[in-house]
Amino acid sequence: MADNNEHKEKKYISLNNHKRKGKVLSPSYEFFENVERTAWSRDLLPEYLWMDALHKKFENLVLLHQNFNKFLDIFDSFINKEDTVILGLISDFGTIPYVNRKEILKKNAKLIKNLFVDIIGQALILYPDCPAAWLISDEEKNKYKELNNYSVKAVIDSVIRLYPGKDNEYCRELRILSLQRLLKHKKIFFSPQVDLPKLLVKYPYQLTTEEKEKCERLSVLTLNMYINSPNGSIKREFQWSKHFWRQNLKLSPCNNEVFIRNNDAIEITQEFIDDLNKYTNDNIKLLKRYLYEKLKDFEYDLYDPSKDEVIIGLFARIIRLYIIFLKAPELWTRDVSNIFIRCILDSIITLKYLLKQDNRELYQKFIEYGQGKEKLQILHSQDTYPNEKSAGTVDSKGLATELGSDFFIESLKINLGNWIDKNVRDMAIECDMHREYALIYNPTSEDVHGSWISIKKSSLMNCMNPLHRFHRIPRSYNPLDPDLFDIIADMVEDVIKTCENQYKFPKFNNKLKKIQDLVEKKIK
Repeated sequence: MADNNEHKEKKYISLNNHKRKGKVLSPSYEFFENVERTAWSRDLLPEYLWMDALHKKFENLVLLHQNFNKFLDIFDSFINKEDTVILGLISDFGTIPYVNRKEILKKNAKLIKNLFVDIIGQALILYPDCPAAWLISDEEKNKYKELNNYSVKAVIDSVIRLYPGKDNEYCRELRILSLQRLLKHKKIFFSPQVDLPKLLVKYPYQLTTEEKEKCERLSVLTLNMYINSPNGSIKREFQWSKHFWRQNLKLSPCNNEVFIRNNDAIEITQEFIDDLNKYTNDNIKLLKRYLYEKLKDFEYDLYDPSKDEVIIGLFARIIRLYIIFLKAPELWTRDVSNIFIRCILDSIITLKYLLKQDNRELYQKFIEYGQGKEKLQILHSQDTYPNEKSAGTVDSKGLATELGSDFFIESLKINLGNWIDKNVRDMAIECDMHREYALIYNPTSEDVHGSWISIKKSSLMNCMNPLHRFHRIPRSYNPLDPDLFDIIADMVEDVIKTCENQYKFPKFNNKLKKIQDLVEKKIK
């Protein structure tokens, strides 16, 4: 599968440096044990709506800082600065005591109107439980009710600007505002070795581009540590953020339009299916001819054909699954494709492992394991569910007939584990397929079992409404990962070559077509 990571250096802690406890691998640093993650988009973005509006009004950063501090200074005399610092977050305005609010509004009416109501009031009245709503008079609220559609658009624009978080220069400029309030009120201190205070003195226009970004990133980190500190005097519950996102569902509907496709997937259209069918039809013909014509002359050991039957049976399963996959467009969605890859790779690992071991007893164990499973099905039907149908076309009586005499059935052992005392990973390593196990088998297992990874990639898609946090909704189109086709083709070619070299299969003498060129044309 495609790997879009162009950087070769190790960005994350290596697997070898993780701690193992049972079946769980944890990062080696104890720091991560007690980290509480705060999601920027979920918890903090709604808090910055006013600062975003202020930034749009004053694009010059000096003016932005001056007006930001001028506005927040009017609240400082009305709070207990030992416990609270007004950082400019929306919820901070809700900490102002009720008894002081009328006085604040009366003394600072012009400033509040200019720096708050006129730039953010029409948006915030959409949220009944907004903790800053008291700054907007009833007269202003009634005036803005007629601007509902415009107000929703204003919130959407703000969310789009804020969504990138620390990866965006604009957002970092906003978050440095709050940090400077902490410094002003001496809520945080730095050791002499830390560069941030020296950079803040020169921020923003006396710094180089690199220094400015470094200052902003250090500020974001410092501010997050303060906000999320488990030892802080007030633990933030983010009630405003909860109200903001939940209210947005009432303001506008989900949007399932697809503006951007994943860069490794395309939509399966009928035109694409028709073109791909023509393209892959040659592969189907080549493989059918090989499986049903060339292999019919294979010289079985008819005295004991079990080894031959296992090898050719596994090989036939691999080829058949690939042919079925190519013939059925409904199987080309990402998750179903991965299920097919997993089934094919499972058989390839077993086949190559058996060929490498070249031990007749292992072939017998493989067969006896299957026979034991059939006996188990017979006994379940007989003892527990005598009147129920089981999966498959053969009932318990038919299975018993296939297995042989009653004495043979009674003598069979039932292995409730695996057919061999090795897991698939160990088998893959022994037959030089660790790469395929790590890069294909493990990821495709998610689709076999329907884990969250599979569900989010194949069954869900992002709602394109920014007010909905791009939450996931049922997918309205079926994605195709073009790499999947060529991955299976490569594996099939490899197993054919292995059987040619190690088990006297006839020469294939053909090259399977790959579809990457065709798919790239379609994407363009």
